[in-house]
Formats: sequence, C-alpha cells, structure tokens
Amino acid sequence: MFGASVHFVDYFYRVTNAEKVAEFRNLGHASATIRRDVITSIKVDPEPSPVGTPVHSRAGLFKSSLFYDVSHLNVDAVIGLAYSRVAISGEPHEKGTFYKGYKYRKRPFMLPGLMKSLPRLSAYWEGSIG
Repeated sequence: MFGASVHFVDYFYRVTNAEKVAEFRNLGHASATIRRDVITSIKVDPEPSPVGTPVHSRAGLFKSSLFYDVSHLNVDAVIGLAYSRVAISGEPHEKGTFYKGYKYRKRPFMLPGLMKSLPRLSAYWEGSIG
C-alpha cells in the first residue's frame, strides 16, 4: 500500500488581481497613444483645413484641450475635448453639423486618430500578465 497526501493551493485571485492592474495600466497607455495621435493630426493654421482632413486650430486651443481619463470603477476610458475650454465646438467639425447658425463641413479628427492607433493598441496588452 502506498500513502499519498495532496495539498492544493488556489492562487487564482493573484491572476485576477494582476489582470485588473494590467488592464487599467494598459488602458491608460492606449488612451494616451490615441490622444497623442489626434494631437499630431491637428495643425495650427489660421486657414480652415480642407474638407475631409483633420481640423486646423487657429491658436492651438484644440490641441491643448484634448484630455483623456480612465475610470477605475468601470475600467473604461474617455478621450476628447474639454468642455470648459472649447465647449461643443469640436462636434460640428467631427460630424459636420450646425454650430452657431453655420453649417460646418465634416473635418473629423478623433476617428482618424483612433484608426491610426488601432494597429499598435493590442501590443499594450500582449504579455502584460505573466
């Protein structure tokens, strides 16, 4: 007869905690990357940008108004223009809508910045746990 004793230790909580920490950290890095790509697409120029290209900022206010925030609670990120600095003036450019009685043509800057960043975003999560 052989006697055997087995002791099982569950460290699954360590893996889930590491996942949560890495997810929050990597989401912050990804948000900063998207923000940086959007900022580089906006040119400071007094003349309006051609239709279909990213918006021009006359004094650079759009560039300095771009912020991002990552929430611990929902683990989500928000990237966009600060309302306190430029109000809703970015939406008419992005979507091509009316603003202050004037029809703005579509000059998206947020979506192209996201699309430019997409190929690099998965690298933030690759190998981040373990």
